[in-house]
Amino acid sequence: MTTHPDELSTDRPLIIEQLLLEADDLSAADAPHDQVDDLINTALELLTDQTQAVQ
Repeated sequence: MTTHPDELSTDRPLIIEQLLLEADDLSAADAPHDQVDDLINTALELLTDQTQAVQ
């Protein structure tokens, strides 16, 4: 099953929110900074991709 690009665009804000919430939870649990940074960077990449698509 493939994901249609429109579906990904619709789900992207939810995915970004989930990544940031997970990063927050990991940070609160004193997880390694690399894990937290990876989640935040992934969220930022998705946000950047979404912003460029809108422009």
